[in-house]
This record gives sequence, C-alpha cells and structure tokens, in this order.
Amino acid sequence: MFHPKGLFVIESKNYSGWIFGHERQKMWTQTLPISYGESHKERFYNPIMQNATHVRSIRRLVDDRIPIYSVIAFSDKCTLKKVTVKVIILL
Repeated sequence: MFHPKGLFVIESKNYSGWIFGHERQKMWTQTLPISYGESHKERFYNPIMQNATHVRSIRRLVDDRIPIYSVIAFSDKCTLKKVTVKVIILL
C-alpha cells in the first residue's frame, strides 16, 4: 500500500483457532479444536519472516529514501495466544 508516510507491505492471514509463535521461530503453530478435549495442530511459516522476504524484494526496486513498513494482519477468527515479538525493525 502506498502512503505519504512510505510503503506498507501487508501480509494477511485468514486463520482460525489459536496461534502460537515467536518472531525468531521459523515455524508457527495453529491449533484448531476437533471435538471436546481434542485439537488438531498445523504448522505454518513465520509470517514475520515471510513478509521480511517481500520487503527485501521490494527494497531492491524502490528508492532507499522511501520508508518500508512490514505489517502482519490476522483475521478476527483466530486468537494470538503466545505470539512473542520483541523487536520492531523499520526498513
């Protein structure tokens, strides 16, 4: 998304269930309820790392003076249970 403040690169995730992950973990976990007391777990690539790849690709194409912001958006169908992000890097 182009904006007067810079370029925003948005990675959207349409997941449901509980989401667990840490900014430095390569894979995150989605936990979905199956039935009473049972759940199913799926792993997916860290969306922070995924979007960082997009940002690096775009950075090669745009002027270095243009700020690029990475934004990760999850749908309201999921709950971020244990998602740890300690460092925010602006490129």
